[in-house]
Amino acid sequence: MPIEPEPSRNRIAASPTFHLVVLAILALASFIPMGMIRSLITERAARRASVQHEIVARWGGGQDLRGPVLTVPYEVTLSDKEGKSTVETRVAVFLPESLTVTGELVPEVRRRGLFEQVVYTARLRFSGRFARPVFEAWAGIAPERVRWAGARLSLGVPDLRGLVAVGELDWGGRRAAFGPRPAAGDLLPAGLKAEIAGLGELAAGAAIPYAFELTVRGSDVIGFVPLGRETVVELAAPWPSPSFQGAVLPESHEISPAGFRARWRIPHLSRGYPQQWLLGSESDRQALAEASTYRSEMGESSFGVALHLPADQYQQSTRAAKYGFLFVALTFLTYFVFALLHPVSLHPIHYLLVGAALCLFYLLQLAIAEHLGFGAAYAIAAAATVALVAAYSSAVLDRRWAAGLMAALLGALYGFLYVLLRAEDFALLLGGLGLFTILGAIMFLTRRTRWS
Repeated sequence: MPIEPEPSRNRIAASPTFHLVVLAILALASFIPMGMIRSLITERAARRASVQHEIVARWGGGQDLRGPVLTVPYEVTLSDKEGKSTVETRVAVFLPESLTVTGELVPEVRRRGLFEQVVYTARLRFSGRFARPVFEAWAGIAPERVRWAGARLSLGVPDLRGLVAVGELDWGGRRAAFGPRPAAGDLLPAGLKAEIAGLGELAAGAAIPYAFELTVRGSDVIGFVPLGRETVVELAAPWPSPSFQGAVLPESHEISPAGFRARWRIPHLSRGYPQQWLLGSESDRQALAEASTYRSEMGESSFGVALHLPADQYQQSTRAAKYGFLFVALTFLTYFVFALLHPVSLHPIHYLLVGAALCLFYLLQLAIAEHLGFGAAYAIAAAATVALVAAYSSAVLDRRWAAGLMAALLGALYGFLYVLLRAEDFALLLGGLGLFTILGAIMFLTRRTRWS
């Protein structure tokens, strides 16, 4: 094959298009270290989650409190195919006419090593009233088959490790002590129960008030289920960054640097389950299926508040690292445009070293953020990277003002990225406008370049 003349090779090597191809390959190579750094961020986040799980295991997990619920047993007589009769005890469920929960959350940040977890102690007061249970709505349940002596008031506490104290139940002036209760046929999670006396002595249509206090510990989230015909929950906490969650948002709330106060008011018409139903049994499959549906809908109607930390450095570090390739590409393009406008000999090693400095920014930022927080870490890492690249550019490009140019460019890019990370609602708009501006600047500066 004929050998291409040496001048032709030199023209190819000196062409802007050839340089762009080389730069594209070098920029794509930056995906390797950037991918390793993102894997490190994921690993550190997983380590933090493991430490948080250990703290939660000793303190108490998220609490989704359910109750109080009134259950009354009754008897039914069943006959088999041979005509033999058996008596079976079943349970009817009654929800309160009114449910009011007032209380205060006392948050605390527990630390282990570099990692931290938000926990709280909730001091709550439950009050309201129950109507006298009515069985006439169900055919076949005679008044004499109701076992009023077995009536009980139950409260579901998902994580009993967090139970600190529970006061006596005030049941219409009568006092009753709470005791432990296993899961009530999946109606409620394990929790507390109190035996109710004198329920059958009430006249039809009468109501009886109740009240009790509960202190429980938990982590991150506290929730409630709107079991009352009218449910009112009022919470306050000295925590400035609450996240209201669940099926219903607060009717009113106040948030300030000193804390928050929120109030929920929920009528029973906004949920999907009635005020009373039968739990059912294997011999009453229709009631069993209905009860299963109601239990599921109770979970879906839960609402509450989460006490999150104001900033998650791992989440923000991951978002920042997603822009790593853009930083490398724009910096390489700046070097390329500079070489076009002010001829200077640049070797691929020059680009690789600058790209390595830009990739190390994310590693440096992650390491410092675990000690000082994301904002301070970002500023320190950005300042160090800008200084390093600017000093190197001054020597490589053999012009002092080139250091100022690169410092201004990288400073603007890092500042722009920080704004994107903070302004989540406008991140897409700002990002689009920024990229459009950068592309316009590149097109303007290279408009007279002969790419061939």
